[in-house]
Amino acid sequence: MDWNKILLFSILVMVHVPIVSIGQEKLAMQWENVPEEIVQGRLEPQGTASFQRFPQELQKEVREPVWQLSRNSAGLYIDFESDASDIIVEYDVEDQFSFPHMPATGVSGLDLYAMDENSGWQWVRGIYSFKDTISYRYNGIKPAIKGSLRTFRLYLPLYNTVRSLRIGVAENSIFKPIKTKEQNPIVVYGTSIVQGACASRPGLAWTSILGRYIDKPVVNLGFSGNGKLEPEVIDFILRASPSIIVLDCMPNFRDSQKAEESIIKSIERIRAANDTVPILLIEHAGYSDGFVQNERLEIYENLNKATQRAFTYLKSQGINFLHLVKKEDINLGKESFVDGTHPNDHGMVGYAMAISKALTEKEILD
Repeated sequence: MDWNKILLFSILVMVHVPIVSIGQEKLAMQWENVPEEIVQGRLEPQGTASFQRFPQELQKEVREPVWQLSRNSAGLYIDFESDASDIIVEYDVEDQFSFPHMPATGVSGLDLYAMDENSGWQWVRGIYSFKDTISYRYNGIKPAIKGSLRTFRLYLPLYNTVRSLRIGVAENSIFKPIKTKEQNPIVVYGTSIVQGACASRPGLAWTSILGRYIDKPVVNLGFSGNGKLEPEVIDFILRASPSIIVLDCMPNFRDSQKAEESIIKSIERIRAANDTVPILLIEHAGYSDGFVQNERLEIYENLNKATQRAFTYLKSQGINFLHLVKKEDINLGKESFVDGTHPNDHGMVGYAMAISKALTEKEILD
């Protein structure tokens, strides 16, 4: 009989069992379903599935690719208060976890932020597991000031459709959902870049960063490859009486003449329904390889000339409260992209800062 092996096995058993039992005791959770009314970032919560962006009635009005992308939860988030030091989120999604150029944490992941004592948002690191049911575990969260609750913001996946989601907090902790704010939102209509490609996590999509910067609700209507200034989407935006409309659709155009016509028609359509809502028109932010690949350079230069012509024409027709953000204002550099087209996290921060600056300097914000 090999007594050395028996002794080693006994030591492993004695060490392992208490650690597991302590871990299980520490992570005993009480689970909370997510009430539909607390999911923020939807223009029309009534009639819209909890984790989607369009109401069901729009399915018959928009093109099928737009409808399918509207089912992704880009820009949606849940605000809640809690005194929990441990939080677990479990959820199921419909589609693939990742893309070749974008990680699972961005495509299908979550992102949790906590508000500090100075009303600033701080990122909370989570331990994630991507299986049939995806889980994020946030452990050892610093407690708020004694006797108070901490405010959290949980961003949902950028490029996946959430089937179900539940939030667990440490046993005997408080979980208090925060209902959606009654504010007219800023609505951003755009392309894959607006939807969030290629942020490494949902809180780093530029619309999410912007919302934290200016402390106002920002609705993400980015549709990968399908941000084409379509009248059905414009009309849906107008139904919500937005405080500001941001149009960032140039990357989904190739024909500069069609782009110019679409800008003019879209802004005239907005003005026919609302003659005072501020409109922020954004030029193409460029490609990082434009310097060495002339064909790519010509694409965004021609589109930006078309944008400027449309802007000048509209201003000459007496269209007021219309503002232009130029490529140079966004100022993305060669290190700001993942694949030459889509911003990385550094590019997303630059994008958000540029839009925030434009809203402030042009005195568009209330």
